[in-house]
Amino acid sequence: PEIAKLFKRMARYSDLHADEVQNLAEGLSLPAIAPWAFKWNCLEGPESPCMDDVSYLMNRLQALDLALHNEIRGRDFYAGVVTSSPDPEVRRLAEQMFEEESVHVDLLKEWIALKAQDDEAPLEDLDPPNAPE
Repeated sequence: PEIAKLFKRMARYSDLHADEVQNLAEGLSLPAIAPWAFKWNCLEGPESPCMDDVSYLMNRLQALDLALHNEIRGRDFYAGVVTSSPDPEVRRLAEQMFEEESVHVDLLKEWIALKAQDDEAPLEDLDPPNAPE
């Protein structure tokens, strides 16, 4: 339950980020980017897990590790924008998002340190998928 509360809190941070970006983009004319001209590593953005990384058998520590991995990806994405954007305002906003993501990374590292000792072993899949080869 306590990790579920943490994830709800992290989800709220993501909602706040989305609202902030939407408000900043209001009224802007954004360039058209063809779908094939840009692609995330997964279907979603850098803070979302690839579905191949998620399992119904994950234990708490594995879920925290995956969340940390995604927060680091998000932080690194904004760091890249800070160093690559020619627009000073975009760099300023990306720096702000980078700092917020760094706080999330640190928060998850603290939770992992607290939970690492008492986490359970991964579960064995007693009914694995059966795909014909």
